[in-house]
Parts: sequence; C-alpha cells; structure tokens
Amino acid sequence: MSNTTILDKNAFGPGAMGFTGGAEYINTCSTREYIRSVTVEQRLPIAGIRSVSKEERAVRYTNERLGALKLDLNEFKKFFKEEFNELIGRTGFRYFLRIQKLLGHIKQYKDRIELTRKGMIARNFLGCAFILFIPCSIVEKYIETPWPIQVTIPRVT
Repeated sequence: MSNTTILDKNAFGPGAMGFTGGAEYINTCSTREYIRSVTVEQRLPIAGIRSVSKEERAVRYTNERLGALKLDLNEFKKFFKEEFNELIGRTGFRYFLRIQKLLGHIKQYKDRIELTRKGMIARNFLGCAFILFIPCSIVEKYIETPWPIQVTIPRVT
C-alpha cells in the first residue's frame, strides 16, 4: 500500500499516528524529515503503515465503547456484520472480558455490556496499558530512524 493512498486528518505533525479504520500509520518522528517530505517532496510524511485485522478493530471498538461506559451489542453487530461473541471469541480479548466480568468491572445484559462503578478505575489502567504496549512501542522504533524499512509491531489478539 502506497503512503499516498492514505489521507486521514487524524495524524498531523511529526510522530503523529492515524487510524483509517483498516490501517494504522505513523508519520516520521523527525521534524526535519517531516517538513522536507511535506514541503520539498510534496508527499505525505508517513514512515510506516500496517493493516489492522477485523479482530483487532473489534477489540479496539469494544475497548473504546467500554471506555465510554457502554457497548451496544446491536450497534456492534451492525458495524462488524457479525455477532459480538463470535468475533471477540476469536481473540484473546475474550479472556480479559471474562476476568473483568468475574471481578465485577463489567456487567453484561442481553443487548449491551456496561462498565460498573468498580470498573471505572480498571478502565483507566486498561487505556494506559494499551498506549504503552502499542503506540509507545511503535514510536520507539520510529525515533531510531526517520524512514525505517521495517518495524515489528506488537501483536494484539
């Protein structure tokens, strides 16, 4: 996939990361290279890009919705064209959700999953863990060189 096929307003500036729904990308972390790419070469300053699987998108979606306190299972099915338990069941995230349920952090109903009061603290830790695991790991690699040939991204399942 060429970096010129991606245009997302979410990633502006050196080191900024964008998510198009099907791909995640990062701009070069070098300010000098970012400016040269945009002004001299007149191209997007994307240093790296990766495809994001349907399963990972479902995990992200679930995490974001629970971060906002409620996941509507009907909306999930509309968005992913698949039942929640089937799609999430193919990921390791299903174990995390079971543990959260046992700990009383989430409550599942027929049509939704809600964060409990007790789960609100866990929500903050989950957000920190995600940022440290994926975005920070990616940025560390891209700080080493402005235009790396290959970067191994931690696998999320």
